[in-house]
Amino acid sequence: MTQYATNQYKMTQVNTADQGKLILMMYDGAIRFVEIAKTKLTENDVAGKGIYISKAEAVISELMASLNMESGGEVALSLEKLYVFMNKQLRIANVNKDTKPLDVVLNILNELKEAWVKIFEGKNG
Repeated sequence: MTQYATNQYKMTQVNTADQGKLILMMYDGAIRFVEIAKTKLTENDVAGKGIYISKAEAVISELMASLNMESGGEVALSLEKLYVFMNKQLRIANVNKDTKPLDVVLNILNELKEAWVKIFEGKNG
């Protein structure tokens, strides 16, 4: 499959995904970017580390922007605080060239993803 066809397929997946799948895809992306950033950091690839930390920050910022603060109440507020905390940890990891904050972010992202999976399974089950 050509790169163009692959990109078109991915765009179609995103455009036709329901909200739950889209949220899970965003979590998967953020997790993948943090994992790659961690690898780049251990390989002393400073530029690569910065690129993937920035990508993870962008996904987390998009998750934060998508929160419905009016109807989400305390859950939305708590998620917003977690997203802000994670982006701060990513910046600390980037500046200090430290993997520990990346591990913290990975743990939070994985726990949140598991929670969303349970929520969406409950809606579909």
